[in-house]
Amino acid sequence: MKTKTYILIFSLLFFVNISYSQTKKVTVDAFDTKGSFEMIVGAHGKPENDGNSFIEIYKKLGFEAMRNHDNYGPTDWYTIFPNWDADEEKESSYDFRTSDSYILAMKNAGFDILFRLGSSWKGKNKRPVNDPPGTIRDSKGKITHKADEKDFKKFAVICKHIVMHYNNGWANGHYLNIKKWEIWNEPSLSKQFWSGDYKQFREMFAEVALTLKKYDNSLIIGGPGQEGMSEKQDFIDNLFSYCQKLNVPIDFYSFHTYGGLKESLNPYEVVKKYNLFRGKLDKYGYQNTYISCTEFNAGPSGMHSNSSTAAAFVGAFLTYSELNNIKESYFYRADDHPMGLIGERNGKLRTEGYAFIAWKTLKENTVRISATGGNEKGFTVIASKDKSTGKVYILISNFPSENSNVDLSILNLKEGTHKLTRREISGSLNYEIAETKNIQSGSSGEAVYRFLCKANTLSLIEVE
Repeated sequence: MKTKTYILIFSLLFFVNISYSQTKKVTVDAFDTKGSFEMIVGAHGKPENDGNSFIEIYKKLGFEAMRNHDNYGPTDWYTIFPNWDADEEKESSYDFRTSDSYILAMKNAGFDILFRLGSSWKGKNKRPVNDPPGTIRDSKGKITHKADEKDFKKFAVICKHIVMHYNNGWANGHYLNIKKWEIWNEPSLSKQFWSGDYKQFREMFAEVALTLKKYDNSLIIGGPGQEGMSEKQDFIDNLFSYCQKLNVPIDFYSFHTYGGLKESLNPYEVVKKYNLFRGKLDKYGYQNTYISCTEFNAGPSGMHSNSSTAAAFVGAFLTYSELNNIKESYFYRADDHPMGLIGERNGKLRTEGYAFIAWKTLKENTVRISATGGNEKGFTVIASKDKSTGKVYILISNFPSENSNVDLSILNLKEGTHKLTRREISGSLNYEIAETKNIQSGSSGEAVYRFLCKANTLSLIEVE
């Protein structure tokens, strides 16, 4: 009987050891303020589908800006200027109808606009929309004219007139004061966005940037929504060195990053990419150029969609980005797309959507405060304090780490009893209350709370 008992005890101890890692120590200082949240959080998505508006959902999720990419027609350059042989100076050459519907819906709802000048994902579109503007193909698809400098000058004028339409009333237009203009999207993904070579792209980019700045120097011009990393460094060097020689202004540099199954694709990749691009920009004299991530998701093609894994990825990604000078981050996507935040069939918010609600709660009317204990492996911590009430918020994301006990110390609270509420996004909870309890802060101002932080979960802790 004793032998069986010892075996049972050993088995239980072994189970505990393999199920939980070492305790993670997290410290938050309610007195040590770090300033306001700086990063703008935006998204991609259509205003509605079959008459069902998504606008209020976007607001509920805390999105501040929308990027007009992958509308598959509306706002794409070839939809606005459908006949390349037309006169780029004439209003009659342009068709803004479907583009206006999108832009006005978003602006009227109060969203800022990051206007991507370029084309959507080609996919099954038979038209070669990934060709450089001005490319001519014969009936068999063979290129008979390779787009050149003259074509890019024309395209730059087309882009200028798009700006004029939305900012200066041209062609029965509007006065929307759209400031941020992103030139192209993922140009090194040739089958979808840019079938031309690097030389063509840098010429087009430079021509558009110079033309728009000459028209209105207050515009914020950047791009190119670059995907990939180390394997695309030759493209980056080629673009930056060319722009440096011509004194081309680059107000912001944009890149994309997606999660996945590989360890190298954890949310900390955003920091690695930022450091790479920051070094490249500085090398070529663009020290004042800020960096934005204009597409991110927990995984391509809907991988991890509607799961706490995706929610933990979002929480960790936003935390890393906020703490590492990413100016703007745009989730791909917020609507009922297969990679979106709204269910295609039931219209309900997917699990990862609640991570954005948690982030909105964390940053609304708050100041960021000191929080330590995170790492580079997907376990992140960020905290804030309400400017009016002093309530403390702590966001802890655990992607894709193992189950861990967390010892949380909160410093510089008022002496006495405080109500603690922990909401959790996990396999069983969708941003619902996992625990409520009173914690005590002694004369030193420290209160301690221990909880189990499961793998692939997100927790928002509120302390009143």
